[in-house]
Amino acid sequence: MFESVAPYTISLIVASVVSAIILLFGLTVIWQIWYGKLDLAYLISEPQLTAGKEDVPKASLSRFQFLIFTFVIAGLYLVLSIEAGTMVEVPNGALVLLGISGGSYLVSKVESTRAADVQGEAQEAKEAKEAKDEKAQQARRRASRKRAQG
Repeated sequence: MFESVAPYTISLIVASVVSAIILLFGLTVIWQIWYGKLDLAYLISEPQLTAGKEDVPKASLSRFQFLIFTFVIAGLYLVLSIEAGTMVEVPNGALVLLGISGGSYLVSKVESTRAADVQGEAQEAKEAKEAKDEKAQQARRRASRKRAQG
């Protein structure tokens, strides 16, 4: 039964099904963006914690690079596969570049998390010192009141 089906026809059917799934996924994402269920405010930026402010977005080159490389490589792979009628081999150089891009994103994410943790610890230490100083000042006030009364 399946012996009479040409490999080109099978690859065309598989490519069509994969393309339809990707299209449905894309339409779902667009629908969620349209109705406000999906927020892409920080797609290529990261919230930065600063001393007086919270969540100040800052552009992230590593996120942008990873996003562009992923779409370019996936798009080229899809186009080449459709043109060839079969699944083509992804060059090792492209995979290496995608890996480097992903690695740079991970390194920047680790560093920004570490910086936020250090900044949070410094803020907590400052608040603890201020609370300790306030308690010491209150104790001095009480002591001076007792001396003034007695």
